[in-house]
Amino acid sequence: MLDLGIIGPGPDWETRYRPGIMRHGRRFRVTAVYDPVPARAVHVAEELKAHPAEGIRALLRRPDVSAVLLLQTDWLGMCPLQFAVEESVPCLAAEIADAGLTLLQGLESDARRLGIVAMPGLPLRHMPASIRLRELIAARLGPAQDLSISAKLRGADAVWRDLAQLFDLATYVLQAAPGRVTAERLSPESFRARVEFHRRSLQKELHVGDLTLEIEHEISPLQDSPVQTISVDDHSVRIACACADGIAEIEGAARIHWSCRGQTQIEILKEDRTSFDVQLDHFTRRVVGGLIPVPDLSDLCRAFAAVQAVQQSLDTGETIDVNPC
Repeated sequence: MLDLGIIGPGPDWETRYRPGIMRHGRRFRVTAVYDPVPARAVHVAEELKAHPAEGIRALLRRPDVSAVLLLQTDWLGMCPLQFAVEESVPCLAAEIADAGLTLLQGLESDARRLGIVAMPGLPLRHMPASIRLRELIAARLGPAQDLSISAKLRGADAVWRDLAQLFDLATYVLQAAPGRVTAERLSPESFRARVEFHRRSLQKELHVGDLTLEIEHEISPLQDSPVQTISVDDHSVRIACACADGIAEIEGAARIHWSCRGQTQIEILKEDRTSFDVQLDHFTRRVVGGLIPVPDLSDLCRAFAAVQAVQQSLDTGETIDVNPC
């Protein structure tokens, strides 16, 4: 059985993380818990019959911790992920902190060199509707050709982090990498970007499809900004996909509306696993030697490289090539 440590159960423990961890309890056991609020660490540790740890490094160095879940750790930015990689402990970073591309590339290189699983959560690609869209593309709709995402993002301090999640979702749907970006500022609180996606084949870059982004955002930071400010369930994000043989629109984390060759259907996927359930399942299976594909830090690097290209295009008014990661 896999021995897991938990860093940062956080204030959303009861609603966001506890249900999934309890459902997967037969696959692993939690042996240690750390939270900056000692009372919370003690409470969660007692509930899971684990030990409260005095610090992040202390937890990572415990002999009974084989892998670690980094949950609500935004209070330390990328440090928990960096510490886990330095200690060669496989980790699932369930929430994305804003990060510099150079730091991310260094962590990705270290994780690859050490041969450890360092999995970013990237929750949008693990939504039931996103997974179903990929199934429909393979079985009915044909290859995705154009993706359109419009979003209203909360807080100036979260815009680029949330945009990275949208880029990862586009990469997951189109099964290609962002290549060239052209962005324009529509107002102080909005911008539009058009992104070409390419896939390498026989040493050539093939144009696969295009992503159109229309982003509205606040220009002041949130007073109390959670790490995950983006949600598709509050109608702040619209995702539409045009494919070779049909179209689809994601209308919520567990709702998709699609049309193909005269057939139209709305699917409600409330019985499917949540995004965190899927992440936890894939991570624990991969750590014990499973061959299931999981995202790694190179996916996060690619997303933030695309964000950087958007920023440069907005600043210069020019088309920018995304640096390959």
